This record gives sequence, structure tokens and C-alpha cells, in this order.
Amino acid sequence: MAAPEFVDVAGRRTRVRLSGDPAGRPVVLLHGIGRSLEDWDPQFELLRSSNRLIALDLPGFGYSQRRPEPSSLPSFAAGVLETLDALGESRPVHLIGNSLGGAVSLGVLGAAPDRVASVVLVNSGGFGREVTYLLRMLAVPGLGKQMLRRPTRASARLIERALYHDRCTRPRSASTTR
Repeated sequence: MAAPEFVDVAGRRTRVRLSGDPAGRPVVLLHGIGRSLEDWDPQFELLRSSNRLIALDLPGFGYSQRRPEPSSLPSFAAGVLETLDALGESRPVHLIGNSLGGAVSLGVLGAAPDRVASVVLVNSGGFGREVTYLLRMLAVPGLGKQMLRRPTRASARLIERALYHDRCTRPRSASTTR
């Protein structure tokens, strides 16, 4: 599997993983809140044979630097479009977004419909008023930035488990599934 690399996007370091056929359909994989491009690792082997795969750490997540303005869906969408420009990808892309990545995908579609071939939403955020308390805490000035500083495996697992209201649908940790 191709290793992640850093590209300069409007003067910011943005981490991307590129794989597959450069002439293939461009497929952009966008992760959820507090996550990173590693969320898409299992799909790389499945999708790379006939596609150009582009996964990125959204601005301010994983190892990508934040954009100068406050974080928002339009800011994240602009970051995705700027990343595509930096990679020289001008063809309409197929966006696949999980959670926050789904909401960002819709933001990209709204901002630049001519640059989007299709959108796949995977358990997408951005619908309805009911949002888990963890996501609401991220909007508190200063607190959200601190919570998303540098996620560890343990903190990512904790956040992931806390996002599920019904305990029987929560993902199990590796130690409890053996």
C-alpha cells in the first residue's frame, strides 16, 4: 500500500495517500471527525485497481495543518478542493465520505458541482438537529481544538465508542472480541 505523503496546499502541509491508476477514475475518500485517512486503509486494496485513490487528512485533522479561518464545513470543503488543485486533479471526482467526511462531501458538491461526478455518504453527518454531546463539545471555543490535538489509538477508540447511543451497537475493542 502506498505510504502517506505531505503536499503543499496553499502554504499548508496536507497529508495525502495516493494509490491506483493515475488515469483511472478519481475517487476521494474523506474521513470522519477526529479521525484520519487511515480509516480508509481496508478500501485501498479493494478500489485501487481501476481508480485513482486520493485519501487526505482534512484540514486540522490527522497530520494536516489547519486553514487560517475558523473550521467549518465550507472551510473543510475548500481545503478538499485546494488539495485536488495541488495534486493536479481537475477531473470530476467521486467523493466517498464517512460521518463528517459525508457532510464535507456535500459541501464540496455545493461549492463546485462541476468538480463532482458522484457522492457516496457512509453514515454521514450533517443531517438533523440531534448531535451527540461529544460533537457539540467540539464547538466550544478552545476545547474542540484541544480534544482533536493528536489522537491516539486509545482516544480514537474511546471517541468512537462514545458516539453510539445504544451500547449493543458500539464497536468492541480488540481485547473484548477474542
